[in-house]
Amino acid sequence: FYLVRYGLDYYAAASIQAGSTGPGDAIRVFFDVNNSKGAPDVTDRWFEVRRDGSTALRRGTGISGWDLPIISPDWSAAVSAPGTDPWFMEMQVNAVEMATIQNPFGFMIEVLFSNETTRYLTTSDPNNLGTWVNVTNVDCPVPR
Repeated sequence: FYLVRYGLDYYAAASIQAGSTGPGDAIRVFFDVNNSKGAPDVTDRWFEVRRDGSTALRRGTGISGWDLPIISPDWSAAVSAPGTDPWFMEMQVNAVEMATIQNPFGFMIEVLFSNETTRYLTTSDPNNLGTWVNVTNVDCPVPR
């Protein structure tokens, strides 16, 4: 997984080797934007990109979990050709979508394949932001 900020956009890319080629396979990228470490709140984001190219964006409810998917023009994603393994995902998120991002911010990745789920960190829980990894460089600079 790769995450970088360039100008006003965050870019993410991943190579996912799942051993499966199901259209429901997905990668979910979570941001605890204000690093609250509690339940997901309205500033937090859940970006989902499925192997078939469909996408979903959710915001925290502020109570205990994630809202229904919403539409936002401030992000896009692309995937590699269907039926390949590994498959590849690229995502672009305009900083407007995460305008209040703190330093550090919380971060988690979840990969779904067949009937399996794997997470980074393996002990992370999508509804307990305190279990996510802290990213201490909000600029995620481009390596030189």
